[in-house]
Amino acid sequence: MTRRSKDNAARTERAVMRYKDTVYGIAMTQLGSRSNADDAFQDVFMTHLTKAPVFTSDEHEKAWLIRTTINICRRYNVMPRFITVEDFSDIADRPSFDTEYQREVFDEVRALPEKYRMAIYLHYFEGMSTAACAEVLKISEAALRKRLSRGRELLHKRLECDRNETGLQGNKRTAIP
Repeated sequence: MTRRSKDNAARTERAVMRYKDTVYGIAMTQLGSRSNADDAFQDVFMTHLTKAPVFTSDEHEKAWLIRTTINICRRYNVMPRFITVEDFSDIADRPSFDTEYQREVFDEVRALPEKYRMAIYLHYFEGMSTAACAEVLKISEAALRKRLSRGRELLHKRLECDRNETGLQGNKRTAIP
């Protein structure tokens, strides 16, 4: 292994340690199954290793990884799909939740159209600023704020509809982003 290859491997290893939760969270949100998210996660960091991009800052590297994850997930979403046993075991793909309402919110976020889902995930789950989210998604900040607003509105409507259908009453729940 050459010196350059060792440096690239070390940089990628640092990137995995620093951004693994972000990349995996986006992959799970986009793809919905653990096995596909695992494959996308691996593809993202293999791309990081093989292309060895040069970054001007940590934020630049994070933005590159997020954009690469989104692009790889889009490719997975257009690939022909085969039904596997895992498709019927959705429960295994869900993180554990403290309340039923948190599980409902998670399911509804995953069901949002991609443009709203990604905006909500990056801003609320990853804690990115609106400027950083807009840059990663390659849209204006005004467009991002509108997506956040519309995504929240969809979540409210869907969750209220679910609550009314199941007969759940009361307002004891955590805040929707």
